[in-house]
Amino acid sequence: MQAVFKIINWDGRSYEYIEISLIGDDALLIEELKQRAVDLARVVRPEDPGGWRRDDYTKYCRCLVGVIAEAAFRHCVIAFGECKHIRFEHPQFGSLYDQIDIRLTVDERPLQVEVRSSCSYKMSLERVFTGAFSIIGWYKTLTKPSEKPKDYYAQIVYYFDANEVEKQLEKGLVLHFVGGASRQLLESSGQWDSLRKLGASYRVIRPIVIGTEPRELIAEMTRCNQNQTADLGRA
Repeated sequence: MQAVFKIINWDGRSYEYIEISLIGDDALLIEELKQRAVDLARVVRPEDPGGWRRDDYTKYCRCLVGVIAEAAFRHCVIAFGECKHIRFEHPQFGSLYDQIDIRLTVDERPLQVEVRSSCSYKMSLERVFTGAFSIIGWYKTLTKPSEKPKDYYAQIVYYFDANEVEKQLEKGLVLHFVGGASRQLLESSGQWDSLRKLGASYRVIRPIVIGTEPRELIAEMTRCNQNQTADLGRA
């Protein structure tokens, strides 16, 4: 993987995000991620968050964009984290209501992180950051009546339809780590939104630019002094 910092400019202001690329040299990693997606697709429920039933290929594609997003997040934390004493754990699929994408330990400080992924292919990158998309925290839907809040949420955005993920991998896939938030920031500055899904309620921060930039989010998570009380929110 390759990760570079980029800037989005709007209304006289700027916001920093990370662009991540999977290239030909990542062939072994890609095959590992595909196999994980196959395994995960066997155990996830067939309905999407809106309650619509998904066929097997759609489930696999959604799982694949999810596991790629998690791998990209881990790559960024390792590459740009302050503390190098970081251990990652990828939990096995467990309870539907307490599933955790990633557990990491920073200087013996355990954290639970949820990596959200969304797909955009109809709007400008500026619109993604400034109102069209959200940083998504915990939620409940008609098919998932509860979910325990995690310590941090990271938001990944792709610029293609999820069902085209394998085609994108063939030519070199690009994704964007657009930002994130701590649980405290979502509680203090977030809002509830259905995200146009019947019976759903998501804790979100919108627009993305009022959340936490990826560089700052990684710094918050990877502070080295385990005895220092983590400032998980941003004023």
